[in-house]
Amino acid sequence: MIKQYSGNIYTDFYINAAKKLNISYRLLPEHKYTYILRKNNKTLFISNAVLGVNNFLSHQITNNKYKTYLLFDLENIPHPKAIKIKDLKKIKKKVKDLNKPIVVKPIIGFGGHGVTVKINNPKQLKKAIKFAKKFKNEIIIEEFINGEDYRILLFRDKIIDIVKRIPANIKGNGKDSINILINRKNDKRKSVGLKKIRFDNELNKELKSKKLTLESKPEKGKKLYLRKNCNMASGGETKRVPLKKVHKDNKKLFIKAANFLNLNFAGIDFISKDITKSYRNNSASINEINRFPSLDVHYFADMKMDNSVAENILSTYFKY
Repeated sequence: MIKQYSGNIYTDFYINAAKKLNISYRLLPEHKYTYILRKNNKTLFISNAVLGVNNFLSHQITNNKYKTYLLFDLENIPHPKAIKIKDLKKIKKKVKDLNKPIVVKPIIGFGGHGVTVKINNPKQLKKAIKFAKKFKNEIIIEEFINGEDYRILLFRDKIIDIVKRIPANIKGNGKDSINILINRKNDKRKSVGLKKIRFDNELNKELKSKKLTLESKPEKGKKLYLRKNCNMASGGETKRVPLKKVHKDNKKLFIKAANFLNLNFAGIDFISKDITKSYRNNSASINEINRFPSLDVHYFADMKMDNSVAENILSTYFKY
């Protein structure tokens, strides 16, 4: 488990790695989460898990999801077809050009906040827009890309790690209820520092769509997904993908996208039916790019609590 230094686990991934690699670290006076790392006459600042390696303008541009899509168009980088909405009166006209189902999200944001996926009718759309606007007045509506959800972590032209993100789920045993199975899995998640699967409206809605309740007893060996999104904060999990299994075209695409946006450090959200196949042949798409990616999805992959990703990043930075 990660030893606590700052009280912020996302920062502590790096501090633990620095200690293991004999990189000196010091807390900036009067700044609880800002650290200065030094080795070989080089300095690196880390504040609230944000590494000081990306330039300001690239940081600002990629903060805007729609602006990022416009830039991707210039380089033929695949992304979901999307529209930007500020005037609600024009929604019906603009949405007609998008294939269903669709996704609604704030134009700026992270962590899945304000995002609703797989919208198929006007009632769902209206509710999703209202939800997104709680986080940002401007929103984007885009086509839903069918496939597996991957996070690719890059640092200075190097793919550090790839994980597949999986929605909250349980496996039936033929005798216990969904309620018992969730609580049992939550105990396991809590023991390793992961947030619990939430008992909320989204869970109830997902169960209802499958004609199930919390008292239903899934058959033995059956995997039951409990929500549509893969957010770890609501019970999602991750599985590490061996880099050698990823198609070379996809690897080139990830590096191209980060380089084009001038990001030294980036987390790419990639949707693909099969990451071992070229994105050119299966309608795969870069769904989003994060300019200060969190390492938790990598640390908790396969429930192994492996901090090698943070160590790899710091080793690469201080090597040159």
